[in-house]
Amino acid sequence: MEKVLTQLHALLALEEKYAFLDPILERNKARIRSVDAPDSAKDRVLGGVNSSAQKELANRSALYAKEEVWIRSSSDLYEFTLAKGASYSLRDGKLVFKHRTVMSEFNQRLKDALGRKADTLQAKENFEKLQKEGLREFNLQPSDMGFPPETPPANKPK
Repeated sequence: MEKVLTQLHALLALEEKYAFLDPILERNKARIRSVDAPDSAKDRVLGGVNSSAQKELANRSALYAKEEVWIRSSSDLYEFTLAKGASYSLRDGKLVFKHRTVMSEFNQRLKDALGRKADTLQAKENFEKLQKEGLREFNLQPSDMGFPPETPPANKPK
């Protein structure tokens, strides 16, 4: 459990590190400005980039916020479980609690973490749908942008 908790903390650190894309957007804007083209053409391209980037960033930020809450909720569950190690035992692959109050609190934290997971997965699905729609506007496929091919529905994890 401690290893999973360490991994959750590392995942949270990665989420925080890559949550903001401003440096990448600024580099792309600088590249557009440096192209040998009329300023009016560059302004139109930059306007389109800014418009789509703002929409994309809002959707991406919503997803990252949900992921962060899920990770924190999962960490909370693992920290609670580690702290209450003397209050339960493992029998036939299941936790057996000595006290109802600890079991009740564990179940509430588990329910919260699972609910946050469901929220995050739904937000991820919505985000990916919006990304694909945005690509279609430019007659692009996800593979054109280096995204892996879609997993067929029968093989998607549940």
